[in-house]
Amino acid sequence: FWQAVTTSKCVKLKLENMRNGFELCSGPALSQFLETTPSLELIEFKDFSFEEADCRALTSLKRTGLEITFEECSFDAQGAEETFIQWLRNSQVVTKLDRCTMESGVISALSGNSSVKSLSICTVDDDKFRSLVLVLPGNQGIESLSVLSLRYKNHEPWCLLLRSLWAHPRIHSLSLSMSYMRIYPPKSILLNAVLRFATCNTCLSHT
Repeated sequence: FWQAVTTSKCVKLKLENMRNGFELCSGPALSQFLETTPSLELIEFKDFSFEEADCRALTSLKRTGLEITFEECSFDAQGAEETFIQWLRNSQVVTKLDRCTMESGVISALSGNSSVKSLSICTVDDDKFRSLVLVLPGNQGIESLSVLSLRYKNHEPWCLLLRSLWAHPRIHSLSLSMSYMRIYPPKSILLNAVLRFATCNTCLSHT
């Protein structure tokens, strides 16, 4: 399969893991594939688990002119975490992270990143939500943001999130989902926060 793709004139490729436990390929093989498909302009990964060797393969990518998206993927960089974080922060090839499982450290890479245009994230604990709140003011690329946050007892984290977006320069579309919240925020507080965000933002077309 890899040989067929490598020798083809394929421009766009979507790889989807439709059965649990399927390995993408070894790290070196992934690295070789990414470097030896010059015609490839877009590669989409869905539902894959990227382990340390795979993350190292991504960080070794030298070529430009390639767009990479991740949907429902997970990243377990282990010993390569610091290198992977720096790669993602400075990368110009990753354009979408859609409902991926990311630790707080990986989320922190979005601060200073300018290539990721679409971010959809589900947070289930305070550390990940806090990391998201901290990185958004320093992000320069996200245009579409969707946040689903579970198990929060009050509205304070959401107000912090909206505050962190007040100075964000590029948000066009914003979706916030407060699932399973025990105490919902007073409408006046939430609407005032949304209004302030909409006032500060000059690009918003959908919320």
